[in-house]
Order: sequence, then C-alpha cells, then structure tokens
Amino acid sequence: MIDPLANPQSDFAASAFFAKTYRETLGLAREACDYLEGPVEAGRDGLDSDAKLRLTAETLRLSTRIIQMMAWMYAQRAVQRGELTSDQARSAHRLGPRETCLPRNAQTDGQLPSTLQELMHRSEQLYLRVARLDDMLARDVD
Repeated sequence: MIDPLANPQSDFAASAFFAKTYRETLGLAREACDYLEGPVEAGRDGLDSDAKLRLTAETLRLSTRIIQMMAWMYAQRAVQRGELTSDQARSAHRLGPRETCLPRNAQTDGQLPSTLQELMHRSEQLYLRVARLDDMLARDVD
C-alpha cells in the first residue's frame, strides 16, 4: 500500500485549500448542469444561426472545462487515498486540454445569455487556478 502521507501531492489533496477548490468545482458543475439542461435550451429559439453556433460552442467549452477540472480533482483524491501514485497522477492525469478549455472570443460574449457569460467567466477563473496547481504539482519531484 502506498503511504499517502509520504508525498507532497497527497498532502495537497488532503489540505483545506484542496477541499475548498473541490467543493467550488463541484458546485459550479451542478450549477452549470442545471443551467445547461434548462434555461439555455429555452434561450436558443430567438437566436440566428451564428448565435446558435456560438452558444453551442461555448456551452461545450464550459462543459469540457468543468469535466477536466473534476477529473483532475478525482485524480488528486485518488493520490491522497493511495489509489494512484503521484507519478501516475503527474503522467496520466494532468489537467487538459488547455487549448480547448481556455481560448474564447470575449468580444462576442455580449451575444450570449448573461447567465452563461457569468458561468463561463467563473469556470475560466477556476480552471486557471486549477491549471496553476496542476503545474505546481507536476514540478514536484518525490
């Protein structure tokens, strides 16, 4: 059995900071799911085809961003529980794909529903925070 207290990545996953970030990610995931299953669908009706395409692209980006963060969080919890080694987490369970999750055209956000814009912004800020944590942990050497 892996000693979860023997590596810094495990200590991080057991920290209050990790627990707060995990809860924030989970809450955002629930909020986005509720929004994407309801109000966003109802708001598509009055949009032209370009706006519908933009709405679809950004809802997919939002979903991908949140899924990637949750997968990363689960990997960190697995390290803390001794189910994965920190090397396994660093090599196979990095946060990604940044090239998909981050770029967006903020100039056209005004065409999107305000609730979606707010979810996009919050998820992007959280994703950037998790990306910094991922980078820090990837630099750690056991």
